[in-house]
Amino acid sequence: MLSVALSLRLDGLAPEAKYFFIRFVQTSYAMSSVPGGVKDMALRFGISDRIVSTSLNALEACGTLKRIDLSAGPGKPARQYQLSESIKTKLKGAGAVFHEKAIIRVLQHEKNKGSSSTLSQMKGLDDPTRLAALRSRKQTGRLSIVNRLLVAVLLCGADKFGVVSKLGSASIRNATGLSQARLIQRIARLVSLGVLRAYVPGHTSSILLKKTKSIYFINLNHPELSNGVDVTAVVAIKPPFAMRDADFPLTGVHLRSIWLDIEQKAKYPKFCEYSSYEQALIFLKNMPRTLFGFLQGILEQSAAFLLSKHWRDVVRDASGEQRHIEELCRRFEVEFRVLAYPAGERSDNNLSDIVIPVLADMAFELAISLKKLLTDLSIPGLQFEDMAIVPQPFELGYESVVLLLQPRSDASWRGCLVSYPFKDHIVTRTYTSEMVIAPGTPDINGLLPQVIP
Repeated sequence: MLSVALSLRLDGLAPEAKYFFIRFVQTSYAMSSVPGGVKDMALRFGISDRIVSTSLNALEACGTLKRIDLSAGPGKPARQYQLSESIKTKLKGAGAVFHEKAIIRVLQHEKNKGSSSTLSQMKGLDDPTRLAALRSRKQTGRLSIVNRLLVAVLLCGADKFGVVSKLGSASIRNATGLSQARLIQRIARLVSLGVLRAYVPGHTSSILLKKTKSIYFINLNHPELSNGVDVTAVVAIKPPFAMRDADFPLTGVHLRSIWLDIEQKAKYPKFCEYSSYEQALIFLKNMPRTLFGFLQGILEQSAAFLLSKHWRDVVRDASGEQRHIEELCRRFEVEFRVLAYPAGERSDNNLSDIVIPVLADMAFELAISLKKLLTDLSIPGLQFEDMAIVPQPFELGYESVVLLLQPRSDASWRGCLVSYPFKDHIVTRTYTSEMVIAPGTPDINGLLPQVIP
């Protein structure tokens, strides 16, 4: 029901009114109608009288709600509200969504209006006085009702890690009532608050990729969503500077290395001459740098898939053969257009047979490197069903790597592990949750959310 209500398009409705509608649906699901006046609803949902009044009028005007006047006595509600029959019909038959508990929690704007001790002190006050006191207690960093609505809509399209990759901006705008400009502003705000770990804008390439949607990495461990209980385990590794070039296992498995090879080819034309890799560089040199960042995300998704589904097989055979490499190629082919050479460039080879194997090879090598990193950490009880890689700014390469792990069972390790250099040695620390790490400490490096240009 919630997912249908959140995705419902109500033309002309402001985001604040859509939030009120969702909360009304939650309440009316337990009752056939919702009694009470403006102040009662404002207190119940933790929002202002003005928003309630404006929302009720807008929802009545568009036929979503209907008002029933009552001939009630003193002290009883003078009216009640019901969902219209057409809306009730649309909401029927909807099943539960994957993150329903997180959606219910993030929608509760009233829950953090004050601490529990403050609320207990207010129990003796009358409702209007209590409501005014709650509203006066503004908390820095709290989510607004519009941001809560936006997070709830994103959660409807999120996978087990909170990664949203199949929800287009048009669908999000229709569901929230936000304009494109306001949507971008809200996303940036969610990133700054840590509710989003990362945001990768979508791309359209007439040459290389099909039209791709933006990708949002929701932080399911955020207190607004998880109630202090981590949903995913987090492993963050920041190598020392000396390791980033030669010894660090992730060297050479980032598309930044191809970008640098393109620059090398421009300076020295005979570099990798007469090789299939040269043909790949000829094609990729025309791609904008921002597209490389998006391709890196596809590469990381493929590596994570390989580790999640074929952990034991992420090895090289005695002959050097890479297992499941054909499966990786098929994953890349889904994302790509039929590749054609740029004007003036010709080859007897099929370009798809050149570029895609290069990317698949890098995804396989990345998977091997990540497996080695996790194995070397020797985390007691590390058992996971699935894995995701949080994207980092492209120009940094793998100065740090952040992995999200889905524990296999309740007994499996969950929490946060951070490994980083300190003076002449490596420090590895484990925490019960990433939320207990104080901002500004060295441990936080690599865990901060990022907008990927």
